[in-house]
Amino acid sequence: MIMKRIHSKQQAFTLIELLVVIAIIGILAAMLLPTLAKAKMKANKMKSKNNLSQIQKALSMWSGDNEGYNPGYRNRAGDPGHVPNANWNGNFWYHKVFQYSGDAHKILKSPAAAPRSGNNVQWGSNRLCWKGWNNVATVNSGKRVDGSYGFNGWNHFDMYNENHANWYKTYQTPEEGQPDMAPILADSIWVDGWPMENNAPPTTYKGGNNSSMARFCGDRHQGRVLVVFNDSHVEEVELPNLWTLHWHKEWKTPATLPSPPTESGR
Repeated sequence: MIMKRIHSKQQAFTLIELLVVIAIIGILAAMLLPTLAKAKMKANKMKSKNNLSQIQKALSMWSGDNEGYNPGYRNRAGDPGHVPNANWNGNFWYHKVFQYSGDAHKILKSPAAAPRSGNNVQWGSNRLCWKGWNNVATVNSGKRVDGSYGFNGWNHFDMYNENHANWYKTYQTPEEGQPDMAPILADSIWVDGWPMENNAPPTTYKGGNNSSMARFCGDRHQGRVLVVFNDSHVEEVELPNLWTLHWHKEWKTPATLPSPPTESGR
């Protein structure tokens, strides 16, 4: 029997068909990428809110164990929380967080800000961590720590004494003033700041050091920053509205709010 060999002819895609498929894929990607980017920003924001909440709780526990006072700045002998011979390397506000949160060197970092390289103290930006002092061996192996949040310096009970003109502005304890309006921490390009009503906004969307408020006024979350208050709630605050918060006990909101530049508006 003679078997006939049957040949099947496979039809290849034409160049036009390939281009159409590539174009369709490109259109679908263009439609999906903004959605994915928004989902990532939302996830980063939620994680950052959780970070701030954990830091505030750790500082609140420190306060409860130290006569109810806020964390100190000068580490004076006899003050609550005094550590002999310690300085910013071992007894700064975030070192107090380390005492109550084992992964504090991680929760100090916003997922919206990239870590810094090297081991030198450096300023950050709206998209970059600052790098702060540390020589505590049990924290980050004694190396400098990256961070993205700044402490409201008016919460340092020991910043001034009763003879200083700004003495009455400071929050000695978390309960003073209006806790739901008083920030303790916020997104920041530096470890701390002492905002005042007449402070100018930064000159760029990245935040700056032309004033204390400018340190907190970086466009990290689409024209907003995250703030945790002394009553423990976390809030998204539009950059101009930073001037409406009670950064110190005698705060008076300016009649005209500044208009800080934003990343979306540059």
